[in-house]
Amino acid sequence: MTTDSWIAMAVIGVMVVMLIVDRFPPVIVLGGALVTLLFADVIGSDVALSGFSSTAPATIAALYVMAGAATATGLLAGVVDRVLDRSRSAGPLAAVTAALSAIIPNTPLIAMFAPQVVRWADKNSADVSKYLMPMSFASILGGVVTVIGTSTNLVVSDLLESSGEEPLGVFDVTLVGLPIAIVGVFVLSTLGVRLLPSRANERRSVRSEAR
Repeated sequence: MTTDSWIAMAVIGVMVVMLIVDRFPPVIVLGGALVTLLFADVIGSDVALSGFSSTAPATIAALYVMAGAATATGLLAGVVDRVLDRSRSAGPLAAVTAALSAIIPNTPLIAMFAPQVVRWADKNSADVSKYLMPMSFASILGGVVTVIGTSTNLVVSDLLESSGEEPLGVFDVTLVGLPIAIVGVFVLSTLGVRLLPSRANERRSVRSEAR
């Protein structure tokens, strides 16, 4: 192995440890690793800045803007309450989350839905643990239905294009991703919910066990 290879491995190792320790924001850790490799002359400036010319980060940023607009306008504000008031089960919530996650990045979607689920569970004396984890995994499953559903698909599409292949179309992964999402949501809604432990909401626990 060359000296550059050893430097790259050392930087990646330190970066992984710092991400696991979680003492600094990931953007600082990743940016620091990039700058270190650049100043150590392991990579050139063209490689270091190549990400800014990629279409994948721009597309991901645009999707996050769309998710932020949906949050700011209250477009999805009442979805959780309406779904849970009608069903009072995690199945329909997981299905709706998976469907929305096909067009909205799952991270902002869960950040938007999780407080609503906690608030509904607290108001209706329900175990919030029966809803949060199925909803989270459903968002991941929904993300594989389309290319724009998750940033990973966009990065893979960009890598294909940069290697001379045709980029992925929006629905190129649907034939494989949709059956997986359907089966996954079904398992989450049936067997998955039964395997989850019951954990009372902290505020309800304090009220019921004040002593």
